[in-house]
Amino acid sequence: MNNAHTQNTFNGLRINCSKSKPSNIKIIELLYAMTFISSAKFKRPIGCHVRTRLSNKMNATEFSSRLSTYYRRKSGYLPLRISVLEDDPIQGGRHYHHAMILDNRFDTHLSLNHFLAELQRNGFLHDYHIQNHEDAPYGLKLDSAHGKEKFIAWLSYIAKTRTKATNTQTYSASRIITRDLVDWSTAGKPHHNTTSNINSLERFLKD
Repeated sequence: MNNAHTQNTFNGLRINCSKSKPSNIKIIELLYAMTFISSAKFKRPIGCHVRTRLSNKMNATEFSSRLSTYYRRKSGYLPLRISVLEDDPIQGGRHYHHAMILDNRFDTHLSLNHFLAELQRNGFLHDYHIQNHEDAPYGLKLDSAHGKEKFIAWLSYIAKTRTKATNTQTYSASRIITRDLVDWSTAGKPHHNTTSNINSLERFLKD
């Protein structure tokens, strides 16, 4: 398979991947850019993992638009998001996993729960689940290298190839993440120890 990654590390970070459980390297790279570059735009970033099953009243593009509108109106910023489509009959058929980063200065997991509950109440979602990290029931803090490394290890699960839907676009990301990914790739994909250093990061973003 093209874009398959079979190692249990990426850029020196532990990820949920192996030869028997390959991952899509493009999704791993998006997670990396979101976690180590895009999240620096928030003063108090927290990471969340959400699972949704959309109804036929809403598609993935509309979900993204509603998410952005909700947080722009409520808190004045756009959350970071990567969405991945799964097709797993054991887990209820087609559904999405979303890696999200909020700014904890304004929002907690409760705002996310309110947004999703409203969508379900209005018939746009069949169901949803905010999946908590075992060490962080209210969102994983990403204000340290350790927190970022935990987030990558945790959310790399969504990059697995085994249950990806076929004949359709299987993933999407916030525009800011895709722009940061392009810049990071153009810069030679520097190691996270470089981009997580604030002086190096500022220099990288200005170059």
